[in-house]
Amino acid sequence: MNKRVIFHVGPPKTGSSAIQQFLHQHRQQLLASGVLYPAHSVDENGISSGNAREICVPDPEGRLALDHQKLTNVLNAFENNPKAHILLLSSESFFRIIDDITQAVPDVEIICFLRNPVEFQLSIYNQSVKRHGNQKLFTPGKRLNLGQWESILKAANQLEAHQLHCFAYKNHGEKGNVITDVLGVLGLRDELSVSDTSVNVSYSFAALELKRWLNQFPISALQAELDSYLQAASAGAGRYRLLNDETLAAYKQQLATVTAKFQQLLPEQDWQLVTEALNNVAALPYYQQGVHESEIAGLVCQLRRDKPMLFRSLSVIVDSAEQPDYDASLERLFELSRGARWFATLPLFFKRKLGEVRQKLNASAHKSTLQPPASLNNAVKVTNADLIPQLSGSTPARIRGGV
Repeated sequence: MNKRVIFHVGPPKTGSSAIQQFLHQHRQQLLASGVLYPAHSVDENGISSGNAREICVPDPEGRLALDHQKLTNVLNAFENNPKAHILLLSSESFFRIIDDITQAVPDVEIICFLRNPVEFQLSIYNQSVKRHGNQKLFTPGKRLNLGQWESILKAANQLEAHQLHCFAYKNHGEKGNVITDVLGVLGLRDELSVSDTSVNVSYSFAALELKRWLNQFPISALQAELDSYLQAASAGAGRYRLLNDETLAAYKQQLATVTAKFQQLLPEQDWQLVTEALNNVAALPYYQQGVHESEIAGLVCQLRRDKPMLFRSLSVIVDSAEQPDYDASLERLFELSRGARWFATLPLFFKRKLGEVRQKLNASAHKSTLQPPASLNNAVKVTNADLIPQLSGSTPARIRGGV
């Protein structure tokens, strides 16, 4: 194949949401420049799973697997498209199956980003509270998780130098931009302008602690609206750290002992960004969880002003809870008069009922798609199901449809 096939593989928590949102929004401009980027869904927060479904399917164990027929169809369509000389596919889900991709497409090029593992650990925790109901305090690991680095190094040793495009991850507001790095690989660095807008914003400390406290309540019906508001309220907030000085010092020593092993992955100036990230984290204010009620109180007051209906709905849920072990001081922030509580109960009731109806309709629709088992392993073939697993320790899987 005389054309270029490029996979952006993430890995998780390295700016993939921003990259995918930009590429999706500029598909026509990209195609006009000879780059084919297949369309995919993007939610209200700019989050998506990228092009994973374009070439992959869940295997009987529910793990994402490369579908060779799907891949062949995509490659054939690309080869027959006279307007495109580059095919670009993006998904963090590709990171686990790099070996399969490189075997299926020997001339493939891989784009990936290397992030300081300390930042990665903090970002993963923030995401677990934000989207996946985590109520626990942050507990740092004794050893840094270098699994992503090891996987990238393995790929580097299997590919030719021109096939791997590895860059340092850049935080929002820092010098450089992950989107610009991708455009550089495409030869379009100067062709498209990149805004300084953040996607999938990490929660401020107050938002993190408020959401962590609220996660103990049945707030699934309000999750999307609450997350959208807390992200907006967190925009522009100062960064912080949940790691104390002693843990940071231990991590710094660990990182110094392994850096040489991965030196080949990045040019020197990018390595400086990765190593300086630890110093940047150390310079941030350290916040201890569970002792900053005043900051949470300020955010709750802001929520009450900005989103009165959301506040009332949350108040009803908190007031109705039967759990005796939650923080009563925070409960008082959600107190309502009897009349206001009654007024808030009706829309919450209808929202829950609407969610139940939608769930039943989806279950009914997917039930009709079930087929007899395709093999002796008792796997059930399901169509119109969207199950995109991620790496261990990364963003948990998204499931749409159902098995």
